[in-house]
Amino acid sequence: MTRTIQTALHAFPSLLAPSSGTKLEICPDLREAHDAECNKGVGRQALAVKFPQLQPSVFESLPAKWDYPEHSIESARERAESVRNILKNLGEQGYKHIVIVTHRCIAAFLVQGLRFQPSELRSFEFAGPEQIEKLRIGAHCETGVEQDYGPTLLVPWKSASSTIPRGVAKDEAAATHPPILLLLNGFPGVGKYTIAKSLLSLLQSTLPASKLQLIDNHSVIDIVLLSHEKHSPAYYAARKTVLRTEFFDKIREEEQGGMVVLMTSVFAENEHGVDQWADHVELVRERGWVFVHVNLGCEAGVNEGRLVSEERVKGREIPGGKKKQIL
Repeated sequence: MTRTIQTALHAFPSLLAPSSGTKLEICPDLREAHDAECNKGVGRQALAVKFPQLQPSVFESLPAKWDYPEHSIESARERAESVRNILKNLGEQGYKHIVIVTHRCIAAFLVQGLRFQPSELRSFEFAGPEQIEKLRIGAHCETGVEQDYGPTLLVPWKSASSTIPRGVAKDEAAATHPPILLLLNGFPGVGKYTIAKSLLSLLQSTLPASKLQLIDNHSVIDIVLLSHEKHSPAYYAARKTVLRTEFFDKIREEEQGGMVVLMTSVFAENEHGVDQWADHVELVRERGWVFVHVNLGCEAGVNEGRLVSEERVKGREIPGGKKKQIL
């Protein structure tokens, strides 16, 4: 509990302002779903001493001692359903925006979707009866084991779900998750394009071809180089424009539901690399897409061999030997 309270106070300092009007609750069912020593907390009085700036009434839901039973999958599922019911009741009382600060493992029992990253924010809403029937069974992101996320089901806000239910046709399955940009970033020769093609092949068994797109970094660069010198100031501005107009803007809004775009990139640790990263973030945020970013690497010796291979060097304006020196 200590970590989540600290995080909440850092993220929302207005909680301490008497005039904020924000209700603060500590929910013991949101404790971590793991028995590691670092996940064992302290009792009500000890927490109150740690956080004297909070009203004593905030801690009333906690036990006098940290004496919870050992973790089990079944108990974690029960806790998750209890939390979902608490949230639903708060919503029925008129609370329109409720923020949960919790741990990764218990979150995986609470909602479906990809594994949460540190400080990641996602928005959810309660599913209707038809959605519950179709979508309550999904795969736990940590274990891959099938799990019932109902009967009180949370789904991504303004979308059906990020998990494809069993026995659903490809076209219908594509509509059940929000658009995703999966960005594979890494030094030339680490295998970004090869991995992207393999992922594309795997996804074709689940989604229709109209919902899948692969954008290789070089396909963007090649268009820009037709009219701009590489690494010139105008080059970087044109690259952003081409990425937007030639690729993302051509995906019509009514077709975006369920879309998965795989993209490769090389973001250098300099001003231009940071700017390019920001361009991608802007593209997905303004469209309301999910952004998944993966940094890829491989052993230096393997990377060197790939950079100077005949297949890779052919047709590249920067020789493989030069890239090997950079590596």
